[in-house]
Amino acid sequence: NVESVAVHIVSSDRADNIYSAFRRYWTQRKLQSFESVTSNLSAQQRKKLLTQTNNGLPFMMLGLGTGGLRPKKAEKAQRIGLLDVGYRLIDGAEAYENEASLGEILAQEQA
Repeated sequence: NVESVAVHIVSSDRADNIYSAFRRYWTQRKLQSFESVTSNLSAQQRKKLLTQTNNGLPFMMLGLGTGGLRPKKAEKAQRIGLLDVGYRLIDGAEAYENEASLGEILAQEQA
């Protein structure tokens, strides 16, 4: 499934364009995702976990590394990390030979 999004630019500022509209949209989506994962944490814990990149986008300082795991163990870790723990950053790579399982998990969840 592919999500379709319409972005409307409602600004009289000439510097406001599709890129800044997309940045606002993506920032909001990421913040909603991060907030759903960190809703049970204290404000102090959230402050340590969430930061802003140098271009102003939100970033979660916690992720799951899967390098060195065999494919079956990587798939299990990815599934638990994504579905049970709520990770939003999962490092899978062709060099690790486990990126396919991550894609399959994401496809199943979006179905």
